[in-house]
Amino acid sequence: MKRKHLLSWGGVLTRFFTIQLLVQAANAVTGIAIIRILSKQDYAFYSIATSFMFSAAALTDCGISAALSALGGTVWEDGEALGKLINSALSIRRWLVAIVVLGVGVTAPLMFLRDGASLISAFSFTGVLITSLLFQFGTGVFGIVPQLRSNYRLLEAAAILSVVTRLAILAIFYFTHLNATTALLANCAGFGVQLWLYQRYAGNQVNLRAKAEKHTVSAILVIIRKQIPYELYGVLSGQIGVLLISLFGNSARVADVGALGRLAMIFTAMSSVLANILVPRFARCQDPKRLRALFLRIIGLYSFAVSSVLVIGWLFPNQLVSILGHRYGELGGECLLALSCSVSAAILAAIWGLNVSRGWIVPAWIGLTAGLSSQVLGIVIFDIRSVHGVLELSLFTNCAGLFVNLIATALFLRSSEQGLVQATFQP
Repeated sequence: MKRKHLLSWGGVLTRFFTIQLLVQAANAVTGIAIIRILSKQDYAFYSIATSFMFSAAALTDCGISAALSALGGTVWEDGEALGKLINSALSIRRWLVAIVVLGVGVTAPLMFLRDGASLISAFSFTGVLITSLLFQFGTGVFGIVPQLRSNYRLLEAAAILSVVTRLAILAIFYFTHLNATTALLANCAGFGVQLWLYQRYAGNQVNLRAKAEKHTVSAILVIIRKQIPYELYGVLSGQIGVLLISLFGNSARVADVGALGRLAMIFTAMSSVLANILVPRFARCQDPKRLRALFLRIIGLYSFAVSSVLVIGWLFPNQLVSILGHRYGELGGECLLALSCSVSAAILAAIWGLNVSRGWIVPAWIGLTAGLSSQVLGIVIFDIRSVHGVLELSLFTNCAGLFVNLIATALFLRSSEQGLVQATFQP
């Protein structure tokens, strides 16, 4: 039975990984094409816009996804209770979206104008950003249903249709007028397709008419209060490379940092497997005695997989950079460092994701103190006016985060085994 179970899971992981690999390969080709086609200044605008998008998406979440995973892991089979949980999350997130959209509408145009965009272009970028943000808002909530219910075929279909939509729109604009605005518009359409699929599936599986309940909202807010300081901090630290080089460098250096970050797409397929299959499985596990072994297996396998790309970066740095185009040919020396940043960030995100899926969140005064201290120390040590210095700062802060989170995870696992911590939810 154990062998049959392992073979079954091996088949699921292999199929999902293969499809994600094809999807991400298409995304990688598309991303590289955008880098090669757009001018450096246009790609700088594209990099700033995507940085804004990821930061704003984190702010509209503020721990709601973690709450849905932690609390939904105990009621994932109950359509009524899961519907109440989703609507409770939506009632909170609508306020967050309104606040963040207002903030993006004010700050994003100023950043684009500062880097030389015209007034019309700045507001065009911002309009597409806000639309993408609204799509991601729904995707993050309704996507929890197929994840918790292990509907991998829907997750695969959503990924495929999203990238096909993006490619089709980019192809159309390639023959008409491909620029930063139209490239962002293609991304936006991909998010819209995913939202449509997830929302339709959730409507068929759970009772989306179930009313939000006060005690459900309170349970979500408990996790949000622990998570929100990290989301606010992550808005700065997660995109600090682009922000610092934008403030202290120039648009060409912004494009360099953004282009090197695209090399991380090499292992994006593995991140999709983690987020859509392994994290929900960890969240559903209700046996404290199995958690430690499950955690070590997931992190060990994931770390080995993503770290393998460092060998490629070490052996073929110039060849990897050449994929980005002749404008970035001088960045071969930064290739391995950029990949190291991406690998350390991916492993840190994996550990963090597994922890918050159980409602295990390091007290903010500990995590933020360590994060801010490493950021300040890194800014003092490294030359943040250069691409190399920004990458060194990123790697330094990622390593500090890994150290803190590994210690915290060991304590959480020990406490869970002793029955001291548990994410519970009673509808």
